[in-house]
Amino acid sequence: MLLNIHFFVCFWLLIANADMIWEVAFDYYVKGFYYITVTFTTVGYGDFLPDTNSQILYVIMLQLVGLALFAYFRGTLADISTKKSVHSLIRQKKDGIDDFLDQLD
Repeated sequence: MLLNIHFFVCFWLLIANADMIWEVAFDYYVKGFYYITVTFTTVGYGDFLPDTNSQILYVIMLQLVGLALFAYFRGTLADISTKKSVHSLIRQKKDGIDDFLDQLD
């Protein structure tokens, strides 16, 4: 996830301003990282805003990508959680059946 955010921040810097000095670029990178993370997580505080039309279009695309990535990661976590609970339930049932069969012997 962090690699995705880094990629989108670098592209944000590319469309923002091509002739920045290092100190300004680093400051802009940190603010961009914060802004992209807030946009990806759909929190949207509104403390930073896009400056140009290309940035506005980029943010619209980021919101869609952020929703898709968030849904994917949330679905993956839910799938892992469900599989663990199903496996433990099967194990409990199997142990119960084994105990019942042992009592019959």
